Amino acid sequence: MSENSRNEEYRYEWVSSGGCTRCDALDGRFFKTPPWRPHPNCNCLILDRFAQNTDCDSSDVRYKVDYDHPNHHGPTYEPNDEFDMIYSYTIRCWGNAEMITGQVVVSMTYGQYETEHPQDFFDDAFAQALELVDKVAVEECPVCGKHPHIT
Repeated sequence: MSENSRNEEYRYEWVSSGGCTRCDALDGRFFKTPPWRPHPNCNCLILDRFAQNTDCDSSDVRYKVDYDHPNHHGPTYEPNDEFDMIYSYTIRCWGNAEMITGQVVVSMTYGQYETEHPQDFFDDAFAQALELVDKVAVEECPVCGKHPHIT
């Protein structure tokens, strides 16, 4: 399948309003059909990426974030022992002016893992990773301004 046909297949993008960890975990994900909202009164955006848009705004910055692996720090698995959740990201700046890739690290403890419901634990870690990626996007993809990497 070509890149273009895949992109046409996944046209709806979830943009979290920052209201909850479930919505934040969906932020930047693409769907074939408009996704269902995970709770009543959800005010997140669902963007149709193929709709004509002549405005330049921050919603044109797109993220893809994938969980890579954990990185254990020590010889034990005590509740206060930390481990890193490593996420790879790709950011496509407005108008596809730039593609930025990298990794972010979210430090968690085994105690958090043992006391939270597993899905909530991973949703929380993913939401933290998205916040870190968002900070990179804000620094690297200024909206409608001169892009720092284009001369």
